[in-house]
Amino acid sequence: MEEFILLQCNFPDLQIDDGLKGAAVTDSGVLALLEKTFEAIRKKTYDFAPIDKNGISNLAAQHAPKMRTIPDFITLLSGLKPGGLEAQILPFCRDDRNPERVSEKKLSPVTDIAVDYFICCLYEKLFPVKVNSSGKPPKKEFRFASNLKGWVVIRKVNLEVAEKKEVLACLVHTLESMEPKFAQYRGGTAFFTRLDALLAKYPSRKSFGKLMLLLQEASKEGLLSQTDSFLNKYALYKLLAQLGYSPYLTGELLEGIYPELKIPKPRGRLKKA
Repeated sequence: MEEFILLQCNFPDLQIDDGLKGAAVTDSGVLALLEKTFEAIRKKTYDFAPIDKNGISNLAAQHAPKMRTIPDFITLLSGLKPGGLEAQILPFCRDDRNPERVSEKKLSPVTDIAVDYFICCLYEKLFPVKVNSSGKPPKKEFRFASNLKGWVVIRKVNLEVAEKKEVLACLVHTLESMEPKFAQYRGGTAFFTRLDALLAKYPSRKSFGKLMLLLQEASKEGLLSQTDSFLNKYALYKLLAQLGYSPYLTGELLEGIYPELKIPKPRGRLKKA
């Protein structure tokens, strides 16, 4: 089978039908489509999460009226207390599966999702979503597929019949599948090597205190002040995710609220061919 990569999504507010096939497949073209997919997932993921987006977005805006830079972001986070933030966010959770957990003010995976969306709102103030509709997808679905140098992926969900949790799982699964490919197709091996080395110093577990240390160390090492803005966006995303505060949902977190959804663990980063 000849190589290809494909993105099709047909949401009411975002329609994309884009892809490369055969001789048209180039590293730069693949990278552009990966970045477009990343932006589409950024735009749509939380639309399907069990939270009040507007309420959390307004709360984030109140906390960060003048935040403009990554140093501002780090300073703002350092002044937050996780317990206090969770208490403020609790009213915006919508845990239909276990409503008593929210009403009794016991933390649940939904609260974690809400906190992640709060982080996402701050993150997107630094890095606004940039994606526009292009093309007319043939079906009412989200579909991402590829066959590139042994990387074979098919992620799809029927948007007409799927439950919100199924759409959410597909978007999360797609992001986790494609994220390791940025290093392969973007180049800049030294940057990704330095980032990986720093992440390896901090075991992957939820810790707000260690997150502050990680962000400060990354800043000192220049990982958050690259001339290529995508690298800054990618690095901050990875740093936040490493210690349990990803601006975008993870399969592990999603399974906490929807254990019936089987989301395969993402493979490690593949070396450049």
